[in-house]
Amino acid sequence: MFINYYFITGCTFSPYQGKNVIFAPDGTDEELLHQYDFQKAENGRYFRILTEKEYEAIMRGYPDNNVTFSYENSQPMYDNPYYRNNPPPARIPEQKVQKPDSHTGNIICLISALLLAAGLWIIFILKDYYLPAAGLLITGNILTIFARTRYPENIFGKVLFVCYLILYVLFVIFTFLVIVACVQCITSCNNCNIPG
Repeated sequence: MFINYYFITGCTFSPYQGKNVIFAPDGTDEELLHQYDFQKAENGRYFRILTEKEYEAIMRGYPDNNVTFSYENSQPMYDNPYYRNNPPPARIPEQKVQKPDSHTGNIICLISALLLAAGLWIIFILKDYYLPAAGLLITGNILTIFARTRYPENIFGKVLFVCYLILYVLFVIFTFLVIVACVQCITSCNNCNIPG
């Protein structure tokens, strides 16, 4: 028969020096053997003296059935020295995943949307005060980025982020067209001043 003693598999049962012991297979990690109270015999093999309950458990399966000592089966864990010194970690209870506070995310996005609307209103209706308008748009953009980071599943935040993205793309295109128009105007003016 073979005895699997927790993490040490393939042990064999045999009386030794008048005591009931199990011998670990050759090549087993010595540090692991020491953790499970295995001792080194004169012939170099490692053995462990069985407790009474461990011996009874082995005798129930001897000689035809293999015996397994593990943390999961019904064998007494309190007889395991490694368990006494290093108890296995307690099962961590499943924690409920807290859903992001969508209400707070909606409020942040609403403020951002109002800042966006105010900035666009100043630019296109009043056609003045561009610096305050830029400040409103930048603040709204920062709030939108915060909402997207803190509440990534918030639909309002996704829509606002796309709106700001489209707005900035249009701004870049508009700036590019203005620069091109200015360059063409300057070039035309220079051509007009050339004496014929």
